[in-house]
Amino acid sequence: MKVAILGWGSLINEPRDLPIEGKWQPDGPELCIECSYISQRGERAGCLTLVIDESCKLAATTLYILSERRDFPQAIADLQLREGTELNNIGFCEVAIGGNAPNALRRHPKSCRRIRIWAQAKGFDAVIWTALVRIFKDAIGFPLTLEQP
Repeated sequence: MKVAILGWGSLINEPRDLPIEGKWQPDGPELCIECSYISQRGERAGCLTLVIDESCKLAATTLYILSERRDFPQAIADLQLREGTELNNIGFCEVAIGGNAPNALRRHPKSCRRIRIWAQAKGFDAVIWTALVRIFKDAIGFPLTLEQP
């Protein structure tokens, strides 16, 4: 199974022990990525974090790399471990069967469709990514806007 890992933010420069092969490729799917999450734990607690946020207006081209794993559940577990998050915060798309992670599909349906189309064009069997929900307002107490300092 050929599994692609989508990346943006710290994952690109700090893959840590994530089993990957090759180099990050700059022609991933275009997704709405925004600093609309505040990390809640670990060494990055309190830091702004890039996440898929379909409320933003501009899409950015993401990067991707191949997982060394051919076992899809293991590739998901690897990304979950690297991100230090719960399983429901890992998005996935299984191209052949049309499956998506339920939470990712609920959180960012347009992006899931874009990822599937991109994955089919690239010939991937599956794609995984970090699928956090935007929590800027909940964490800080005011919405993320251009007007905020």
